[in-house]
Amino acid sequence: APDANIVQFGLAPEEEARAAASRAIALSLRNAMVLQSDDSRGDREARAFRDELYAYGGDVVHVAVLPGDTYDYSPQIREALGIDESDTRFRRLSSTIGERLFFEPAIRDDIDVVFLALTSEEARSARPQLDFFRARGIPRLATSRVASFVEDEKVNRDLDTIYYADAPWVLDTSLADDPLRRDILASFPASDGAYAKLYALGADAWSLVRNLDALADGERLRGYTGELELGRDGRVRRHLDWAQYRDGQSVPVESVEAEPLGEIRSGAARN
Repeated sequence: APDANIVQFGLAPEEEARAAASRAIALSLRNAMVLQSDDSRGDREARAFRDELYAYGGDVVHVAVLPGDTYDYSPQIREALGIDESDTRFRRLSSTIGERLFFEPAIRDDIDVVFLALTSEEARSARPQLDFFRARGIPRLATSRVASFVEDEKVNRDLDTIYYADAPWVLDTSLADDPLRRDILASFPASDGAYAKLYALGADAWSLVRNLDALADGERLRGYTGELELGRDGRVRRHLDWAQYRDGQSVPVESVEAEPLGEIRSGAARN
């Protein structure tokens, strides 16, 4: 049994992957294709997404591990979308009837959503290739790893349409006037860069200590790393914010998640 005196809180990438699966289920997107990077982070995100989707009765119909030595993912994407099978059926038909036929490759029709367990650079290449292979209409979800640290709209247009989860510290524009956040940014310039969420984690850890009783009673705490909720196992779950790339810019969007499976205490009170 979990130790009642221990609370676990962190920034595991699996949380963002599970949030993506939860969003997919909430939007009735139950059959997923996964594109993952060929590294341990890709493995962790893909596995967490798959497990969460399975828990809700969804399915992962294909996982493609993208090579790390090239940004041409056409073989992996063609296979994932079933285009190679479509080509094979066409060639067989054309050979059978002995005539050349007009042919437009078709993608498989059992994919509701694409999960991108990729870096920002990989996602910039994968997204246009998905469009090229006629998967433009399939929603794309990702973790914050796809987010660009370069504020260049022209470059970031290749991320357009991708939804991703991240911490309020990064996405919530209303925090621009938050006194504590302003003080942290003024004292620690790195808190607005690649290490931003580590500073948010420190602030939330202190806030958790001061609000443990309320959390134990089932209340949620609006933090800098997410809306925090204490599970029966002593782990703090972060309900994350969401954004989508549109015209090369990251735009906050509504957070949507599936109904809990019963692991988390109910309660919607906020501090």
